[in-house]
Amino acid sequence: MVALLEDAVENLAIARQVIDKLLKMTPEQTRMRYCFAEFTTDTKDLLKSCIAINIFIQGLIRQLYTDTSFYTNKTITIDFKYHRRFGIVKIIDRP
Repeated sequence: MVALLEDAVENLAIARQVIDKLLKMTPEQTRMRYCFAEFTTDTKDLLKSCIAINIFIQGLIRQLYTDTSFYTNKTITIDFKYHRRFGIVKIIDRP
């Protein structure tokens, strides 16, 4: 499982590089001349989601290496605060 999570971290790093390149492009290069502002906002929100998910996965990997029983009293939620289609996974204590 940890190997898959480490692969996900690598893939998110690649996605971040691609998104950074997209944000440096002009409206003509993206062919989004008439909706460039919306495109830029959406792309920045996607970048925020990538960063948040990356931080979550790295924390999960650290936790798995140190304590494999940490998830017994936890529940998983998905928050869409950064991007409307790409949620951020959170592990929280059960009530």
